[in-house]
Amino acid sequence: MSHRLIRLFALLTVLALLLSACSDAPLASPDEPYAESVGEEESAEEEYVEDEEYVEDEEIRTNDGAESDNGDAAESIASSGEFASDLGFRPATDGFSFENYGGQGEENLTVVDLQRMFGDQVCSGFVDDVCILSPPGQQWMAQINEAMTGGHCEGMAVLSNLFYTGQINPADFGAASTPELEIAGNIELQREIAYWWATQATQPSRSGIVAQTPSGVVNTLLTSLAAGPEGGDQFAIGIYNRDGSGGHAITPYAVEDRGDGIYWIMVYDNNYPGDERAIEVDTNADTWRYSGS
Repeated sequence: MSHRLIRLFALLTVLALLLSACSDAPLASPDEPYAESVGEEESAEEEYVEDEEYVEDEEIRTNDGAESDNGDAAESIASSGEFASDLGFRPATDGFSFENYGGQGEENLTVVDLQRMFGDQVCSGFVDDVCILSPPGQQWMAQINEAMTGGHCEGMAVLSNLFYTGQINPADFGAASTPELEIAGNIELQREIAYWWATQATQPSRSGIVAQTPSGVVNTLLTSLAAGPEGGDQFAIGIYNRDGSGGHAITPYAVEDRGDGIYWIMVYDNNYPGDERAIEVDTNADTWRYSGS
């Protein structure tokens, strides 16, 4: 199974997507969704450049208070249950039972997590074998932790898939299955979600960007989901505002052919635990729609 991180941007000519952001505030209509592959850590350490200026990456965004132009409440959809491609994941049995969260006093990245991600190069030295973060490392960790106050959707979207595909075991975080996991007081799980949220700010994730149309994203998912949990790339889908602000990440698990060139990308949306939801793609017009609040 590939451990690369890839983002597939759907370039839209017609705006049709409305959804919730990682944070609780409403999100305006975005222009570009992406799908990114998820996988367990590479054997090599993530790239860390000590003299890099650690400013917020342009693809690491939380909602800034932009308002949606659609006030309709989000609703589950009625799928036929017959899929053209199906990973096997289901929101009720494989997603988290708690909602996306942020800014509630949770634990995020620690020095230990940065060592796991970057290796000892992130340390300026050691005291009694304890890593002392370099100033750039301290700045980067503070910036990423602050960004997560807007929500942990990316980490939840990625980690739920890693649990399902067997690359990480939920039992290591206190329960036999993902829905049984509790976030309150579960520091190890909070840090793990934060870790996978933060990987979007590292290489190779930041450079793994490929442009695709909405139809291209459907075709990519038809192939990858059909390969099953043991197959190649696994994907998360992310969507940003038209102006580049805000953002939300969700987990695709199946594609349903609705006929006449219409496809539903079935997704687990961590803002709506247990719900079956879908991105509708019109491959004739190469447009897409996702309803949220």
